[in-house]
Amino acid sequence: MRTKIFVILALMSMSFAGVSAKDILSVGNDGFSSEIVVDGGRILPASLSFGGKTVTSAETVPYFEFCVNSCTVTSLSPIWRYVGKDSRTLSNGGVVTTFHFAAKGKFKGLHVLVDRECFPDAAFVRERMRLYSTRPGLRLTNVEGKNHFIFPQYSFSAEKGLSAEQLRIGRFQTKTNLTDNHTFHPDRFPVSVTEHGEDVKGPFVIIRNGDCRILTSYEHASQDNTFMNEKNVKHSGGNDEMQGVEGDQGFITDDDLWFIATRLQRTPDGGLTVSNRIRRGGYCDRESIPQEGYYETVWSTVSLLGREDSLDESLQRYLYDRISDHAASRKPVFYYNTWGMQRDQPKEHLKDCITEERLLKDIEYCKEMGIERFILDDGWQSAMGFWTANRRLYPNGLGPVIKKIQEAGMEPGVWLSLLALAKGSDLYNQHPEWHIGDQHGAPILVQWGNPGMDITGGFYDYLLESLKLLVDQGVRFFKWDAVSTMSSSNPGLGHGDETATVKERIDRYNYIFPFYVTRLARELKEYNPDVVVELDLTEHWRCMIGLMTLQESKFFWINNGASRYGDYTAYRSKSMRLGVNEYAGIFPPEVFTYAVYPMNISNALKYNVHSTLMAGHGFWGNLDKTTPADRQYVADQLRKAKMVLPHVEGMPMAVSGRLCDTPEIYTQADRKDGYALMTAFSSEPWEGSHHIDLDPSKVVGVLDCPFSMDAAGVNVKLRFTVKDDSAAAYVLGGNTAPVRILSSTGSLSDLDLSSQGLSVTAAEDAVLRIEISGQVREICLKAGEKTIIK
Repeated sequence: MRTKIFVILALMSMSFAGVSAKDILSVGNDGFSSEIVVDGGRILPASLSFGGKTVTSAETVPYFEFCVNSCTVTSLSPIWRYVGKDSRTLSNGGVVTTFHFAAKGKFKGLHVLVDRECFPDAAFVRERMRLYSTRPGLRLTNVEGKNHFIFPQYSFSAEKGLSAEQLRIGRFQTKTNLTDNHTFHPDRFPVSVTEHGEDVKGPFVIIRNGDCRILTSYEHASQDNTFMNEKNVKHSGGNDEMQGVEGDQGFITDDDLWFIATRLQRTPDGGLTVSNRIRRGGYCDRESIPQEGYYETVWSTVSLLGREDSLDESLQRYLYDRISDHAASRKPVFYYNTWGMQRDQPKEHLKDCITEERLLKDIEYCKEMGIERFILDDGWQSAMGFWTANRRLYPNGLGPVIKKIQEAGMEPGVWLSLLALAKGSDLYNQHPEWHIGDQHGAPILVQWGNPGMDITGGFYDYLLESLKLLVDQGVRFFKWDAVSTMSSSNPGLGHGDETATVKERIDRYNYIFPFYVTRLARELKEYNPDVVVELDLTEHWRCMIGLMTLQESKFFWINNGASRYGDYTAYRSKSMRLGVNEYAGIFPPEVFTYAVYPMNISNALKYNVHSTLMAGHGFWGNLDKTTPADRQYVADQLRKAKMVLPHVEGMPMAVSGRLCDTPEIYTQADRKDGYALMTAFSSEPWEGSHHIDLDPSKVVGVLDCPFSMDAAGVNVKLRFTVKDDSAAAYVLGGNTAPVRILSSTGSLSDLDLSSQGLSVTAAEDAVLRIEISGQVREICLKAGEKTIIK
């Protein structure tokens, strides 16, 4: 029976004098619950119960704490009245319950909304706070010159073997070796749990506490290292010269971009308190609590895991669909982006080569290959910040190109530099309040020498309307480039007025920057649910690395890594896989995009295509350099991948081996229904097998690799005969018929189960063991031979 989420409000009224009503506000499911109790005007600490055991302690720590008009306000302050609740069910299965509290006394007019989200199949709660005021004069204030805002805070009973570690995700490395290359990397560090407390950045903290593991996170975005430890006048160069941020932003340290901390602290009785707290940028001192709209915190999560629960699976499931109810942003879609082709042209034609004539030809190539999305990169626009067609390249506008893309069965997509606006344009001159200036008043240039705009004011509205017009024309995918750190101190927008210091306004801007980027993606999704946004994270100043933006979008992870444009060898594809390999057990593969070359110029076509099957799903390059055989190979591999991906999408990615190991294997499997996609790579000749755990009774057979079935799943035979070799196995499941293939000594190129029987085509000579209604027999097929088994 499907587990059901419950939300309970228990009202227990005591009739005798002096005892007030108690409200018990509970969320959870059959195996998990979390309660907030309102008693005597106080909001008591939230409890967490898991597997019949309460894991939080009775330690009285406030669930939230902040400062209003220089007075500390906590959940334990005897000022709260429970107003009511509201619930809504999301498309991802989560139920968000909002609990409403109102303050009284000198804080009358202050309202707190606590949003708590739970799911039917997990010991997991996701929560945030929102504040609003019904009267003027209520202001958030600093304590000792710093922001003071704590939410949520839990106290846990300490068990034997208590330990903790933080998991960080945003360290950029500019080296160009394969295993430490030009991309973001994760890090794990142990955390000391003392009575003095330790603040860590996270965003993940993993606590091992007896038989229970506690996983916490918060959803914000900022890089862990800035590469701005000097007064940088220019941050540009590398593979994409002139795409960097230019301007003297002053001395910016890693600490300047650390906004939220998770604090772990021992309690006097030996327990453990865990809290998320704002370090900087959460508000300007004496910032008014809104009377229209809300002041909101980031979302935070707590997951409880038993001894047998997989931490990797919990993390991947959280970032696949619990953080987001935008299913389209997680769907694996094979795409082509024009940028690789543009980089193959002479530099002077980098942006004017994507003419209508050229694109119409490339669309036909992509149709041959089975591509599902076609993306126009930089150059299609009339000017930076003016997201209409360049009439020199598209005399009839984008309409004919979009129509051709749609007729070819693909989704149209476009690139844009989200924050750029052409200097000297009328719009630029009319809105000086949008300009972000450096320390000397000169414009900070965000990309290709174009000024960057402050997204918190009217520029946001201009962007949203411009993008909606593109959606109206049929665009369903956006690649947002150059979403970069730019320290805006502009007063009077969304991050402080003239009464705030310059540093306060800069910190506030950098704190709320991901809120605005995520909101923009959300509003486009609400305008059309098929719209998907991809955020470019390919350079170190691209600051949207974090969890908040994954609520609505996905990551374009890497351009070339340790390689370069025009490298058709396996070396570049190894760089593409680094993120998938390093973030295995953290990010699900569906959040990554990257592109490989679909031409066999360096005899690496098979290797390159296999590198984009399990994640990335992208292709780029000059398609005139592909041959009909190249395009047919890509089409054949994508056809097979599409037979499996819809069934394994969202399943945990299992990775065996580090990048460049022999072997290095990636597997996604639907164990219940018998589907799996496995890709394997080898740096040296090697022969062996890989076992995929799943229900073998549901397996019809396996394409592209020899295999055999056993009681626990499928053994895939691997034979790598040269350096930098690869293989893919497509395990076809969902079998309800009385026929299946138990083993094959050679690779099969096609399987089709229909009312006529099981059609089998051999890619090479093979001996097959077939089970039909419980009876087993052998058949022999020659390479290319096809038979129907009834």
